[in-house]
Amino acid sequence: MRASGRSTRILSFTGEVEFGRLVRAILEPDCKVVGLPPISTISEAKAEPIDIVLLDLQLADPPAILRAKRAFPNAQIIAICGEYREADCVMVLEMDADYLARPFRKDDLLARVRAAELRLFNGAGCSRYYHNGSLVIDLFNRHVLSEDRLIELSPSEMKVLMLLASRPGIPVAYDRILAALGATVSSNGHQALRALVLRLRRRIERDPRCPEFVLTEPRFGYRLAEPGAEEARQIVHHRNGGIVG
Repeated sequence: MRASGRSTRILSFTGEVEFGRLVRAILEPDCKVVGLPPISTISEAKAEPIDIVLLDLQLADPPAILRAKRAFPNAQIIAICGEYREADCVMVLEMDADYLARPFRKDDLLARVRAAELRLFNGAGCSRYYHNGSLVIDLFNRHVLSEDRLIELSPSEMKVLMLLASRPGIPVAYDRILAALGATVSSNGHQALRALVLRLRRRIERDPRCPEFVLTEPRFGYRLAEPGAEEARQIVHHRNGGIVG
């Protein structure tokens, strides 16, 4: 199992160097661990974008969890405690945080990070699935299927497709796509983007010369075709526990 690979930023509060090394070894490079300060520094932590906060605790510590919530109101909190105690687990869960006891396996931590990522993804109000004819995109896991076949995309191709799929039917400007790619907004940049989109179309379109999915907005940018009524119904069905067919 791996974390989702969505460049999740994780801040781990611990006083143990070995624990910090263990966290990095498990979570990087799929996630980015941006700091390993002790618990006592939560109040002084820099206000930077953080997705998940790991709290290394001996026992469940409600004041420490509350400080973390105040310092990082948009982050998911995972309390890692010295040993399993049912009362601690209940207390942490009731504070809207997750609980993990030591010793834990690698997959235990990865599963909780993945669950936290999914809660963040759902909280952002994004649709997880795009389904249009033969094309199915899982925006959370970053899986792309065409004719029930998994399509391998380059990182740049995937980034462009995810950007378009996050708001299907809505045009995205050339300059915004280039910025997301970290590319220069210039005539050369636009030419490189056109070449990239052509490669993407060759991978997911039945006829790249007459695209059904990645559509051009002349003199502006690109958009992903909006799903039809049947595809929209299947997305709702999947959200309610069904399977995208």
